[in-house]
Amino acid sequence: MTASAKNRGVYLRVSVTDRCQLRCLYCIPPGGQTMVNQREILTYEEILAFVSVLKNNFGLSRVRVTGGEPLVRKDVADLIGMLRAAGVTDIALTTNGRLLSNMAEKLARSGLKRVNVSVDSVDPGTYGRLTGGADLAPVLDGIDAARDAGLSPIKINTVVIRGMNDGEITDIARWCLERRCEVRFLELMPVGPNARVFNDWFVPSDEVRKKIAAAFSMKPVRSGRNGSSRDYAVRDGNGLKGTIGFISSYSSPFCNGCF
Repeated sequence: MTASAKNRGVYLRVSVTDRCQLRCLYCIPPGGQTMVNQREILTYEEILAFVSVLKNNFGLSRVRVTGGEPLVRKDVADLIGMLRAAGVTDIALTTNGRLLSNMAEKLARSGLKRVNVSVDSVDPGTYGRLTGGADLAPVLDGIDAARDAGLSPIKINTVVIRGMNDGEITDIARWCLERRCEVRFLELMPVGPNARVFNDWFVPSDEVRKKIAAAFSMKPVRSGRNGSSRDYAVRDGNGLKGTIGFISSYSSPFCNGCF
């Protein structure tokens, strides 16, 4: 768990599992990874107890459920419902989207407000190469289901990797905006399996931003404290518009935006 005190109240990220169906190149080491013993993972009741302490004593107002892939944990919608019943008003979830099509409606009924979906490519072949052979189609179905369930905003997270998906920056942006999704382009971090190839794979946000600026007009979206993402309102010559953000964890750290 990680918590930060923002201008909108205390914000908590809860990782409910380290399991995931994907084997993304920048996440999973070539030799695999050692999983946490299931007996060491907090129960939903233990998570709720911790959340209640933060809410009652420090003004917790927002919780984001993450993983691994949170939707692989059994009955995760029950945790969403428990958080809502405890008075948490803003509940979000970060997911790879593969199980979202069958779960979006139940999650929304349980109290989920918004969702972030990791999509590093909208080209099926590239998506497969980045994720260890996964099919893109279930993710697209999950995004549609999230929209139908009323989850809003739907944010797409894209990690930019040189030589893999950096050639489809504007394609990804248009694809997201056409579906009324916000997209955030993330810098790769030199940790885990990325450390040895970081110099070859890294694409700075400034480079991505220039590609977006060549295709869209851009105006910064200002708020009291922007947190991790530097957001822009964008529009092209055909009237396509929306929000694009840049998370520059390496080239422009944002730690001072969390407090």
